Amino acid sequence: MLLLCSHGDDDLRHCALDTPGNLGCKLARYLITTKQFDLFLVDVHPESVVKSDSYLPLVEYIQADLRTQVTAWTRKLRRTDVVIHFASANSQPNASWTDAADSMDITFNVLLQSAKARVGRVILASSCHVTGGWKEQGGVKLSSDRSNALTGTSDPFVGMLYTAGDTFVDSTAYASSHFAAERLAFSLAATYPDSSFVAVRIGCCPPTNNPQAISCKLPSENGERESLCAPGSGSALDDPVVLDEWFRSMWLSDEDFLGMFRKCIDCS
Repeated sequence: MLLLCSHGDDDLRHCALDTPGNLGCKLARYLITTKQFDLFLVDVHPESVVKSDSYLPLVEYIQADLRTQVTAWTRKLRRTDVVIHFASANSQPNASWTDAADSMDITFNVLLQSAKARVGRVILASSCHVTGGWKEQGGVKLSSDRSNALTGTSDPFVGMLYTAGDTFVDSTAYASSHFAAERLAFSLAATYPDSSFVAVRIGCCPPTNNPQAISCKLPSENGERESLCAPGSGSALDDPVVLDEWFRSMWLSDEDFLGMFRKCIDCS
């Protein structure tokens, strides 16, 4: 979660990050370079772990469980203009239903506390897996330059099914936690008129900023990617050629990711 707080200076806002993952770190580094934001960090991990990245040492920090109701981080919301929320219990598509429940507890509390604090803009990092079920429907594509392309207004179809090595992956639980958060944001926007909500369904934005680095393969215990079933079946379930095309169609470049979130922060 990123919190951008007003300090009485229209040219300077205060920013806090809740989970130092790939996307949160990319956005935080960008906001630092603009010199328009001070950073404020909230995370469940110890400060020594979170601030191992060289860009974080001077960031204000609170260690907290985002499921808690009234602590230092919720009090901070009273001086916050914008919340950007990334945190989840498990950021992998093969998250269990227990993981999904924990993610919902985290996200629901962040959204509710933000609305109660009358935060002006709440940005929720959702996932393309909310519409991932369309992968099994022939002819539906992710790319915007093709017919039948999925968009932000496409009907939800939670979950994506695929096979990685000997592992069958069903992202329904993972996707459901994001979809539920979107619907809560929609309801809160109608209930709390002082707050506006933006849900962004993010695809694949890898650390290397290279679509060729994207694969449906799952990381194995040694950190390597498991090999998939032999190509040639043409199936959206287990053909690695078909699967990798779909996953690479989900690619979001660093430039587009940062530009999109900046628009979410600044737009009226």
